Amino acid sequence: MSANETITVQSEKFNGLKNEAFCKKKKKVPPYPKHLFPLHTMIYFVGPCGVGKTNAASLLAHEYMEAESFNRIFILSPTYEYNDALKKLKPDPDDVYSNKDDPVAAINAIDLKVKKMSQQYEFLVKYKEIYNKWKNKEKLKLAEMSLLNDYNFAPPPKKIPFPSPLLIIDDMSHTKLYVSSTKNSFPNLVLRHRHVYGIGLSIFMLVQTFKTGAQLALRQVGNQFMLFPSKDSNQLRSMYEEVAGQVSFEDFEAIFKKATQGSKHNFLTVDARNENKKRMFRKGFDEYLYTKASAEEDEESLENSNKRRKLTLNNPQCTKDMPCYKGN
Repeated sequence: MSANETITVQSEKFNGLKNEAFCKKKKKVPPYPKHLFPLHTMIYFVGPCGVGKTNAASLLAHEYMEAESFNRIFILSPTYEYNDALKKLKPDPDDVYSNKDDPVAAINAIDLKVKKMSQQYEFLVKYKEIYNKWKNKEKLKLAEMSLLNDYNFAPPPKKIPFPSPLLIIDDMSHTKLYVSSTKNSFPNLVLRHRHVYGIGLSIFMLVQTFKTGAQLALRQVGNQFMLFPSKDSNQLRSMYEEVAGQVSFEDFEAIFKKATQGSKHNFLTVDARNENKKRMFRKGFDEYLYTKASAEEDEESLENSNKRRKLTLNNPQCTKDMPCYKGN
């Protein structure tokens, strides 16, 4: 078989178990600006010192905060006191952790605070429900009346915001945070960040190198990658293989150069969860980049999808489980 020969894969449906939604309950997620990325998310900012990683991360965090996407920010950075960009986010001083010698203790403390945020939210929702029952003169259980009595029948808040925390990690390379150990709770927090305590946690992680900045298992959880200029061809190849394999390496290389040329502060955003090749890459935050080849691939894929749908609808022998194609 020649290298250019196309392999045709046959398929045959049968009456068996279908891969469909097992639990259709919709998970509550924070609101977010449509020009940004769905939450909760895991974003990497990758580049050497002085290129503007912290500035970019702070800009993005502030944009989300302006849209009320985040209502609490945790910062883990030994250089916080000297970083005006992070200070401008105005985190609670108790939510800033600067001790690089024991980052795991900081992660454990943050984890506990996120847990308490979830518990407080659940309590307020429950309390408000019971309070409204009492106010409407509905019959209450003894435990419900006791709860209201404990708080002197105080009215609940009119609006109970859904907890939406963000964790920013900066200048923590070569610390115990990235050491593989059963005593290190950080990798587990990263792996479960979208579901942690039923509310989720977004994480912005700033690292100086792609492959050695964080373990592979942590990088694989990443949703978006902000890639700053790099002259290391091996780094560029590694970035491509892990986060941009949907396009050719030649296309990725051209897009990367276009995004980062002109200034060391320019960066390429890779939205690894976006399957639309015309929306997968950005220069900074506000300019989409794509090649003619990738755009044509997207248009061809959409055209084929529409053709299959039309054939299915027009052929009475076709069903949603057995779509028809040309040649049947």
